[in-house]
Amino acid sequence: MSSNVNRKAQGRSGFSLLELVVVLAVLSVLTHLAVRELGAMREGKLVQAADRQLDAIREASAAFLSDVGRLPRLTAETNRAGEVAYTLSELWKKPASLDYRKLVERDGATVAVGWNGPYLRLPFGCDRLRDPWGNPMEREDAAGLPRLFAASDSTVTNVCHYGPKGQLDGRRAVSLLPGAGLSCRLALAVDAGDYDGELVCRWLGPFENTVTGGTATVLSGGQVTFEGLTPGTKTIVVTKPAPAAGGSARRIVRLVEVAPGASQIQVKIP
Repeated sequence: MSSNVNRKAQGRSGFSLLELVVVLAVLSVLTHLAVRELGAMREGKLVQAADRQLDAIREASAAFLSDVGRLPRLTAETNRAGEVAYTLSELWKKPASLDYRKLVERDGATVAVGWNGPYLRLPFGCDRLRDPWGNPMEREDAAGLPRLFAASDSTVTNVCHYGPKGQLDGRRAVSLLPGAGLSCRLALAVDAGDYDGELVCRWLGPFENTVTGGTATVLSGGQVTFEGLTPGTKTIVVTKPAPAAGGSARRIVRLVEVAPGASQIQVKIP
């Protein structure tokens, strides 16, 4: 009789086949949910990384614009596989058409002109800029999706990615045009004290490998507005002519950061 009792106790201490199947089914469902949740979290992190990449490209393009005087252009590049694609390589490799940054003397001022990159760095061992899913950031990828959009002069105006599935519904884009665009205004107010004659005002800035700019005259206490500037650092030169009784001209040089829209600067010249 004691042996029967022991066998019943042993039967109650183990799992039946049905219970084991139920436990395995629950574990399978939980594992599937956990894997799906981890996958969603991973994709979310990759989307965030892709968004940050777009922001980094926009910031690099703004620095390029300030140094060179234009936005980067689409450039034909041949990769290690012998494939030719149009990409943003001007941001990480100096193009042959541009000089390294140098100082240029113009109208009594020194202006920094030229390529001062790399503005964007590729991962070690890579010869192409890719999004977090491995898709090359080029005019068109293998799936025919355009990732770079350019104006008629080949300057890149917009950059986008297409999310983890590489489809239009996952598209996110940024504009490389600063603010309202590339056309800025600079209002220059000049104070020359008791002097009531004309003052010569100039703005100077880089464009490609040269210096560009504009000139206007203004009376002391007046204001002149320069139109059509590109964003970035500009040099302002205000010259007061030599007095008729003899002496030398006076010149004031100022740097100003021109932002999209309207910028202002005041200059006082003794």
